[in-house]
Amino acid sequence: MTGFVTFHRVLHFQNGILIFATFQYSGEVTSAKTQEVFKVKDVFKAEEVAWYSTGHCNLIGDKGTHYILAYIYSLDFDTFTFVKAVCPGSSE
Repeated sequence: MTGFVTFHRVLHFQNGILIFATFQYSGEVTSAKTQEVFKVKDVFKAEEVAWYSTGHCNLIGDKGTHYILAYIYSLDFDTFTFVKAVCPGSSE
């Protein structure tokens, strides 16, 4: 899948210490195999802020396909690494 996803990060501090962070992200990606266009929109909250956190997001396709992607977010490198994709209701 290729496309563009933007995110807005809000870091919450208390007495100069990072307490938690929220991420709002949205965009579209397209499957190279099927040309299905997927909307990406989700909110992620890291309760215990460490140098990395785990989360998941939903991709909803214009042809009815739904994927749930699990990821690891690295705060120090500001990167997402996708580690698992599940298609609910599919045997794949």
